[in-house]
Amino acid sequence: MADRKTKTGFASPPHEVSFALGLARFEYDSSKEEGGHRVAMRGFLTIQENNRALTSYELTLSLLGQAKVAALRPIIKTWVFYGQTKDWTLAHSNPTRAPPRDIAPWTEPRLLSTVLDMGNYEQKPVPGSGTKLVTIWLYITPEAPV
Repeated sequence: MADRKTKTGFASPPHEVSFALGLARFEYDSSKEEGGHRVAMRGFLTIQENNRALTSYELTLSLLGQAKVAALRPIIKTWVFYGQTKDWTLAHSNPTRAPPRDIAPWTEPRLLSTVLDMGNYEQKPVPGSGTKLVTIWLYITPEAPV
């Protein structure tokens, strides 16, 4: 996102940020030594987020809310309506392959494009558009059943 310079030297931030959103959850299994395992939804959801000032928690709520709106397919519904909203966490990497690398939370509202430029976010150029797709994961570890 940092390569937005023009001839005037003024770098205007993008109006929207595109996310490739992966979803994962922990499923408890008493027969496993670890108590369960993480599973990921196949594929990613593509979500457009307005470039505005927000906190990391507000970003989590917004991405989850947009995923719920996009949950027209029954398979997606089983993922985004899983557990409590407050239990979802944002991560840089797929939490099913290794321990999740959570994003560094920020409590003061910051412009989303600025946060993405400063952090360790996977960003891939979208061919022919001049924009980048930011890969991010939402995962949940609900409380263990009693």
